[in-house]
Amino acid sequence: MCGLKTIHQVTPTEEAHINPLHVLCLAVGFVCFVFALDRGGSAVTAVSNGDTSATTQCVIAVVLLLIAMAALLVFAGCRIVRSRRWFV
Repeated sequence: MCGLKTIHQVTPTEEAHINPLHVLCLAVGFVCFVFALDRGGSAVTAVSNGDTSATTQCVIAVVLLLIAMAALLVFAGCRIVRSRRWFV
């Protein structure tokens, strides 16, 4: 009840713009991160079982993690460039 009386919106609402590149970077980054965790778990299991495919699993996990980090950097870079335009 107190919130209804004390919280008010000062600025009017405006339409949000969603950049498809941002959505793509977030989706690719998230999927690669989840798959990297899965492959990392497979690598740990392979190492504990003495399997010879442990190196391959580890390399795949690292590559997927690097792709996820690159997607995050592209997303963050686009956001930083956009925010600088607002302040200049």
